[in-house]
Amino acid sequence: QYGVRSTQYLNGWGGVRALAFPLLFLFFLIPLPGFVLDFVTVPLKEMVSAAVETLLLAAGYPVERSGVVLAVGGREMLVADACSGLASLTSLFALGLLYLHLTRTGPQWRRVALVLAAIVPIALLANILRVLALVLVTHPFGEEAASGLLHDFAGMLVFVAAFLMLIGFDSLVRGRKKPASDT
Repeated sequence: QYGVRSTQYLNGWGGVRALAFPLLFLFFLIPLPGFVLDFVTVPLKEMVSAAVETLLLAAGYPVERSGVVLAVGGREMLVADACSGLASLTSLFALGLLYLHLTRTGPQWRRVALVLAAIVPIALLANILRVLALVLVTHPFGEEAASGLLHDFAGMLVFVAAFLMLIGFDSLVRGRKKPASDT
């Protein structure tokens, strides 16, 4: 597939089909308009803050939530637009589609299962865990401890963990191949 002659790309719709994935992948370069960002970001922030509140309450932390502001032990923390998870969701979706494109083995339902059942929930769960970790660092050590390098590192670490969860889910979907028996 990648050893295709360059003249194939000049063959009308056949050439377009050969370049379909790279052309569609370019849509990830187009920034979303502000009204779309607002429409998606606000519910994501609400969901993340509610999930973090639930987890903190289950762990016994004194937490109160007002919209997207969490108050834990006298410290108020805002779940900002950057912590909504939209960037993680978009990035994991792009990386997941690239992964699926490069590993095109197996049935079509595998790709559908990964897109519908794994990418979005994994990205959301990973972002909830990131915000939870930052709140748990901020609670005893203050806002300065959870900002800057630690904040950025947590984002990268959670994204890598989310991608590994996606690969793990894919291996579960594919199932283990049974080794050939020696008879």
